[in-house]
Amino acid sequence: MNKRRFFAVILLLLVLAVVVVTGRGLLLRWQGGEGRAVIEALQPGVDVELTGIRFSETRQGVRKYLLAADSATYSAHGISLMYNIEVTFFDTDGRETMWLRADEGDLSGNNQAVKLRGDVVLKGAQGFVLKTDYLTYNKDDDRLQTDATVLLESAQGVLRGRGLIVAPAQERLQLLHDVSGEFGAGLVKFKPGHGQG
Repeated sequence: MNKRRFFAVILLLLVLAVVVVTGRGLLLRWQGGEGRAVIEALQPGVDVELTGIRFSETRQGVRKYLLAADSATYSAHGISLMYNIEVTFFDTDGRETMWLRADEGDLSGNNQAVKLRGDVVLKGAQGFVLKTDYLTYNKDDDRLQTDATVLLESAQGVLRGRGLIVAPAQERLQLLHDVSGEFGAGLVKFKPGHGQG
């Protein structure tokens, strides 16, 4: 799904939400103000709230990722907040490669970067589990990145470090700084000149 289509879907959802809220208000006025409120009041600064979100993007007919969230809010300032997020990443053949979960995240503006935070856990099809405080997913580059402390665990061992770059479609990850621990070969590549510093 390209950017225009993504924003067209969001705009359609916004228009639908405005119609529902306006229709409810008119119905309650017509009924003399009686009736049970079926729509909860929105938080200050929130223009639209959605629940049970599922969003998928494809490239050349193959799913790139599938994002699911319990709920999302949108403000007219162009910031979308999502809660209880789960993302499944796919390779170019459509095979699942990584699964990500986070407590919350936000998508702001046209930069197509999703910032995920709060108990962030990334699991790979190769058997690793990565834990950190926050990650940023850049849709244009198809990369996950953080400068936070990272814990990487698998049957091959445990590594700790600071900073990380992940390419979900290629199933590659790179710890950037202050790397320590014991780990088997093949899964982790150290960035030259930065692996231990």
